[in-house]
Amino acid sequence: MTRCTAMIYENKALPTGHLERNVTAHLKRHLPAVCLPLQMASAGFVHCPSENEPDVACCFFCLIELEGWEPDDDPWTEHVKRSPNCGFLTMNKDFIELTVAEFFCMEKERLKVYFRKVWHKKMAYLRDDIDQTLEGLKSQLDI
Repeated sequence: MTRCTAMIYENKALPTGHLERNVTAHLKRHLPAVCLPLQMASAGFVHCPSENEPDVACCFFCLIELEGWEPDDDPWTEHVKRSPNCGFLTMNKDFIELTVAEFFCMEKERLKVYFRKVWHKKMAYLRDDIDQTLEGLKSQLDI
């Protein structure tokens, strides 16, 4: 059972043999769009559009960027499929249940991911800049 169906039906006694099938059918009839802002946020995604890609969502923890969302995409499923080792996904507690020490440990790991991504981008920029400089020097020496 998904988190949504558990929340919707947690207080109703439904036959266990039919629960998953009935709930899934009900949700497909009445809630065709799974990919809504609240579901995106609960799966760790924030909207981070750019000029070229207005439909990009980025995980606040692992920084994976996903685009091309369809109304029936499940943010949790997509997140697990694309970034199974994300620290946010592997938490065993709800965010509000974390102790201060656990929060700081998680934040430290999130910052490691962030700085690694920033440095990879900077290193790629420097490599490109060095390559362009070398090409410019070679062309000047070939005169």
